[in-house]
Parts: sequence; structure tokens; C-alpha cells
Amino acid sequence: MYITKLDWRYAGGRVEVRDEEGGRYLLHLTNAQMHRVVSQGDRGLLFVRGSVYFPRLSADNSGYVTWLASQGYQGIINPFYISTDALQGPSWRLRYLQWIRERSYTLPPDVAPLFVSMFTGFREYSPQYHAGFAYAGTAHLLAISGLHIGFIFLMVWLLTGIFTRNMGIRIGLATLTVVLHTAMVGFPIPATRAMIFTLIYAGGYLFRRKGDALQTFFLTASISLLIWPGSIMGASFQFSYLVTGSLILFAGLFRRWQYVWVCFLCFFASLPITAWHFGYVNLLSALVNLAAVPVFSALLYSFFLHLLLPAALIIDPLHTALGWLNQVTWVVPVRFSTISTLLIFGLLTAALWRKVHPYRPALLALLPVAVYFSLNASPQAITLENRNYRIEYDPERDRLIFEHRQYQSQNTIYAERSLLQRGVVKVGELHIRNAGKSRFQHIRAENTNFE
Repeated sequence: MYITKLDWRYAGGRVEVRDEEGGRYLLHLTNAQMHRVVSQGDRGLLFVRGSVYFPRLSADNSGYVTWLASQGYQGIINPFYISTDALQGPSWRLRYLQWIRERSYTLPPDVAPLFVSMFTGFREYSPQYHAGFAYAGTAHLLAISGLHIGFIFLMVWLLTGIFTRNMGIRIGLATLTVVLHTAMVGFPIPATRAMIFTLIYAGGYLFRRKGDALQTFFLTASISLLIWPGSIMGASFQFSYLVTGSLILFAGLFRRWQYVWVCFLCFFASLPITAWHFGYVNLLSALVNLAAVPVFSALLYSFFLHLLLPAALIIDPLHTALGWLNQVTWVVPVRFSTISTLLIFGLLTAALWRKVHPYRPALLALLPVAVYFSLNASPQAITLENRNYRIEYDPERDRLIFEHRQYQSQNTIYAERSLLQRGVVKVGELHIRNAGKSRFQHIRAENTNFE
């Protein structure tokens, strides 16, 4: 098989491979196997023996299965034997990845995986680290997407302003930097969508063609669907275009305190997608993002500085501040609600009407009512078992049993996520077995027993 993309995660690697007929598969490797592959290179043939399967769709893996289908993978390969003898050394991108990892060695251990992720796409941070962002509603900061592309474009545009006032040169250099960065991280679909948006915008300016954000938005969406038609099923596509479209249409409703309004607009516009794909939301995420986005932008720019000069003294406090912000949470279970969705976009659309301009703040003050219709206040009975843990919830007795079969620190995270998706946020009795003193972070219990 031919390696087309490497992705190194906390518990191992996900390697995108193609067979001789062009079929795309996702090869799961352990950390030891990834070390072998990276040391030998990613050019040439990788010989693999193993089992191929495509996971069945269920309530617990619907997001992952949808993502696999949207990416066009024909299956997952679990190898029991791999041979790297026919690999012919590293490509230019793998050499770049190795250089980035070397630059990360001077950073604190909790910051280094994020640094590597921002420049390579290798998500080596732990599930616990990712969960902190997911529960706070700031996980979009970890995904290399439009926000990062915008930060990079702005950074280069401002820096080139020191040397020239020619807007064509500044926009051209900023666009070129965006394309190079997207290539370095392996052209992930979210970043590539943002790159296409940037190319269309820059092309319109450089060729003096009039256009507007809405035209660019629809053209980018059309091109994206032509290239990746299956991506429309994924949360990434839906978040990107629903939130971006809402920003284009409704961000101008308030001229004063616009940044504050944008943070709350993103929260309400993304609520239906959050409820559909994840089943829980941080009610304080708009306030968290209000501070987290500027902090993260400063952190990202510090990462670029660290490529040239040691910047750990700047990076460490910014990363610590981001961690503090991620602890500001009020996580509740939510479910997709047609009434909530219609209410959100109905109120936003009505606010565009000029006749209601004097009453716009009062009208939009009704948006929190939409959250009420999305709340999942009916916890379900649960019996979920896998090789690592078992959870059982009885709503009549209000009792939850969480048993570790093969203890892993991330078991608690995955189990808590499954419980929140089914509306369980508070229980009378919680029994935790074979897990020491590990606790749930967002599920409250009146009585907790460790067995």
C-alpha cells in the first residue's frame, strides 16, 4: 500500500493508505509501529497484513462512522504484521514534521503536543486534554480550520504592511502563506475549505472583480461539495457553513460591542448542530470564547515566533490562561429540537427587518428561550459494554454503575460523554468499580461509592 497521509495521535497513528486500485483505507498503528514507519519514511510501499472492516453505525459511534463515510474511506485496517523494508525515505513533508517536533522539545510537556498539532496536524495531545476544550466549547480552537487560516492571513498581512503599502502584494503574500501552511498540515478538509475561500477573495481583489462575502461563501461551498461530496454529512462542514453564513448575514445587527455579539451569535447558530452531533453544550461557552479566542490568537502567534526564537516564556503563561478559561463550564445535555432551530433563525431573520430596529435588543433577548427547548431533561436507561468499561444506568432507581474492565485513564471521558448524550447529568447513586478515585467531571452524584 502507498502512504498518502500520516496522522499521529496520543494512542497511536492513523495512516491514510491507498491500494493499487485507488481504494482509500485508514490504517490503525500503535505508537511503536508509527515510530518504525516515521524512521523509515513515507515514500514507497508499505506491506500490511491484517483485517479490514467498516464499523457499524450506532448511537455511540455515529460521529466517527459519519466522518469515515464523509472522507471516502472504504474501511479500517487493523494490522497484525507490517513491513517497512520497501519504504524509500521521508518526503519533504515528513522532514518538515520532524523539524517541528524538534522545535517542540524546548516547550513544557503539556504545551508541546499543541505546538506540534498547529503546524503538522499530528494530534498527539491526550484525550483528557481534548476533553477540556470539548466540554468548554472551545474545541474549534484545536481544529486547523478557518479561524487559524484567518489568524495566519491577518498576521502576514500586518507584517508585510511594515515594508509596503501595496495591497496587492500584501494580500498575495498572505494568501501564499495560507496555501503553504495548509500544505504543511496535510490539506485537512476544514483548512482547505478556508484556503479556497481565501483564494477566491484574493483573486477577486487582484483581478479587480467586484464581489461580496455571500457570493464567495456560496462559491466556496459549491467547490467543496464538488471535491468532497460526502463531507456534507460531517459536523465540520455543517459547523463551518452554518456559523460562517450566520456571521455574514447577522454579525452586522449590532455595530457597538460587535465582538461580544459575534460570540453569542456563534453559540446560538451552532446549537442545533452541537445538539445533533454531540448531545451536550456548555451554557457559558459564549463567555468563555469571548476571552479564549484572543488568548489563543496570541498563543498561535507565539508559536510562530518560537519557530525562529525561543518563546517558551511567552507561550507558557498564555497556555495556562487558556487552561483556566476551559474550566469555566456549565455542561448540560441537549437534543436536536426543530422548535429551537426555527426559533433561533426566525428571531435572527426578524431582527434584519428595519421596522423592528428599535426593538432589536428585546427581540434577540428571546434567543436563550431556544436553549430551553433543546434541553434533554429525560435521561434514558443505559446499558453499554465494551472491552474497556461498562456503564449501566437505571432511571427508576436513579443509580449509575461505572465499571472499568481494562483500566485506561480515558475510559472516564468516553463514558461521561455517552452518559451526557443520553441526558444523564445528575444521579442519586454512583458506583465506580476498579478505578481508584477517578470521578466524572460534569455528572453530579448525591452519593458516590468506590468499590
